Order: sequence, then C-alpha cells, then structure tokens
Amino acid sequence: MRQSLYRLLGCELPALATAACLASASHSQDLDLDTRSLQAGYAQMVSFEAQPEIAAGRYTAEQNDPAVGDLEILTVKLPFYREFPSGSEGRRWFFQATASYLDMEEDADLSLAPGLSTGIDFNWKGYGALLEGGMILPLTEHLYFAPSLGVGVTRLESNARYDSRALEAIVAPALDGVLYNWDTMASILRASGALRYDRRYEKWRIKARAHLSGSYIDSFDESRRFSGFTDEAGNIGASIDASHPLGWEIGDHRVHIIGHLGVTQFIGANREELGFSRFADLGLSLGLQKFTVGVHGVTGSDLRGWNLVFNYDY
Repeated sequence: MRQSLYRLLGCELPALATAACLASASHSQDLDLDTRSLQAGYAQMVSFEAQPEIAAGRYTAEQNDPAVGDLEILTVKLPFYREFPSGSEGRRWFFQATASYLDMEEDADLSLAPGLSTGIDFNWKGYGALLEGGMILPLTEHLYFAPSLGVGVTRLESNARYDSRALEAIVAPALDGVLYNWDTMASILRASGALRYDRRYEKWRIKARAHLSGSYIDSFDESRRFSGFTDEAGNIGASIDASHPLGWEIGDHRVHIIGHLGVTQFIGANREELGFSRFADLGLSLGLQKFTVGVHGVTGSDLRGWNLVFNYDY
C-alpha cells in the first residue's frame, strides 16, 4: 500500500519542486494521478475481509521500511453454515454466510524538503457480507469434493490524519479524495473448490481440508474524486483438525478439545500488496456438538498475530 508520491504526481526532485507541484495541484480539480498500482492493494483488502477461510483476529504486518510503520489489521467475522439434503444419496447442499468488519492502520512520514515533513496516519475500514452456496460430493467413504459460488458486497472507507497543519494545507487539497479520504462500495464474485476429509479413529476424529478460491472484485458508487478499482484475488490453503473427547460434559453432550494446524498462501499478481503473502495458524479449540470456539496463533512472512475461531460446522 505504499507508492512514491513523487512518481504518482509526476513531480521530479528536488523535493521543494514537489512541494510546489502539490501546492499548484491543490488549486486544480483536474489532478491526474496514476493510481493503478494502488488498486490491487484495495482489492486485496476487500478479499482479506470477505474470505470465510480467514478467521476473526488481530495481525501486525511488518513493512520493513523506516519511513513507514507496521500495518495493524483487525478483522471481525460472524459466520453461519448449514447443510441440506439434496435428494441424491451421499450428496448434500451447503450454504454459508459471513458478515465482516475490517480495520487497517498504518503511519508514514512524508518529507517534502529538509525540515519540511509531516507524519500521516492512514486508516481503512471495511463493512461487508458474503453469501455462498455449493454441493458436497462424495469421492470415497471419507473424502469429499465441495465446489461453491459466492457473491458479496463491501463498503470500503479511507481516512488520513496529518501531524502538521501547515503541510496539510499544501498536501490535502491535492490528495484528499484521490489517494485517501475517500469511500466506495465493491462487489465480490467468488468461486471456490475444496477437498474435505473426515474420519474417526476410535475416540479421535480427524478433519482435513484443502481449498483453492478466487474472487473478482469491482468497485462502484465511488466518492467523487476516487477512480475506483477492479482486480482479482485468490488463495490456496490447507488445514487439519484433530479432536478428542474430554472427561466432562455440558448437559448430555461431551466436550471435545480440538487441535488445529493450517496454512494459507495468497495467489495472483497482487498477493504481496498487504506486505505479506502467506501465513500459518496453530491453536486449540473446545467443541460442543457442532460448535467450536478457540484461539490460534498466526505467524508468516512478515506477519504475526492471533485468530479467534468460532465455527458452526465441526
């Protein structure tokens, strides 16, 4: 999500010339910025928020740039999952829905000349929902293939706050509504395919899953100066869960402990736009009937954090 302001504005060094360019541009309503390289980052934000495979949690993505702070990410997701008989032996329909919230924060230093600089705090928020349906097709007694299609919508908002009021007067009129301080809606079309494995070994239950998903994301209803974005995003992943009953019950139902290990890899041209492209999560959950709740630690390429897991379909 970082892009040289000099290159975006078409202004060349020295920096004072860039400051003059910004000041001049602030009086024009026809400022022409090439923001195509940022559009992939916005699409990746929407995809990260909407994907049901990525649980609610808090993450820190290290940016490895002294002028840019780490990217702080918060996601909140409310999932729903249900299966239905299809009328064909062994086949089942499934439906899942996810309501999601995304909050990303990052700070950066913008230097226009020696002694002439300001800190900028960036914030992006997303509010969305995804509906997805598919069929579970048995391949063997314990192995299933589950293709699905989904559609969703997200509202994405960008906000920025300047540390220097003087430089804000120069920079903000040129960049507000173009690079930040904008809002848009975005539609999501998603296709996914998963292999599911489910088997019991005496008191143990083993569930494994491998999936491939891709999304087409297209913005609409953009604020006046924002150019919008259209892009694709996707990921592949695999996970395994092993559960075992504990020695106590709630009501008439036995409580299980569930160990989890999963890996996720973003794919596509924009996979590095958030500063990380893969991660692993490891943790424990407690299960009662089909409901599970737990906490997973997350680590990956320049990423650390944790997930809060809540599932309907164990």
